[in-house]
Amino acid sequence: MPNEPERTVAERWEAVTNSPESVYKSVVVPAQKIRNFAASAYVHAIVDRAAPDALCLETGCGSGSLSLAVASTGRRVVTLDIAQAVLDNLAANHARLAADFPSMGPITTVRGDIERMPFADASFDVVFSEGVIEHWVERPARLAVMREMIRVLRPGGRLVLFVPNGRHPLHGWWQLTRYPGYASENEVPWHRFTSAELAAELAEVGLADIEHDGISPWSTLAIWPNWWILRAAASVLRRLLPEPIWFRRRCGFNLMAAGKNG
Repeated sequence: MPNEPERTVAERWEAVTNSPESVYKSVVVPAQKIRNFAASAYVHAIVDRAAPDALCLETGCGSGSLSLAVASTGRRVVTLDIAQAVLDNLAANHARLAADFPSMGPITTVRGDIERMPFADASFDVVFSEGVIEHWVERPARLAVMREMIRVLRPGGRLVLFVPNGRHPLHGWWQLTRYPGYASENEVPWHRFTSAELAAELAEVGLADIEHDGISPWSTLAIWPNWWILRAAASVLRRLLPEPIWFRRRCGFNLMAAGKNG
């Protein structure tokens, strides 16, 4: 019997989201989560690079929380995902949350593959994604996806990427103790980025004014296991101790890199 052909990243993700145990098809995103998210470093990394009337694209959306938080600032958002069930869930949350956020901008959902996006060149002011690009584990394929994101960016537009910190000091502990955030690693493998490597790849695909950072380093103490004493310790450390950029880049739970198109 011939070997089963290797599935693409899109096919792997669609299989995960459509599985019976998938949580992505019926996530109810609370209004308070969107308020908190809108004030976070994630959303500021996007909206600080986007004019109030900017047209923004999220490539791959998961629960849709990031698109919802960006839209809550009034920005117009288009969200692309291969899984229709995920897009339907995002649209339902957007309709439900409109009453909580009078300034909520529109969200347009589009089904498609990030490797071949159904958009014209230079369509968007900002393109962003969170927890997506690392799933192209082969570097040439990953760079090709980044170039596809740049293709739909307008001149002067910004690409903002968030990826898991693959070299976090607690990475081995999270794997050993079966942190649920790592549970799908076999189904959808991912590349373990460092902050400097992510920035270097953005520079290699032609972006300028590269910035890179890490997000919420002290909070990672309470990611897993989610014990109250660890949450309390993380809260105290956040309030009392600084988080210099070298520390954020080394110990942030997620890494961020951004660059300008041209």
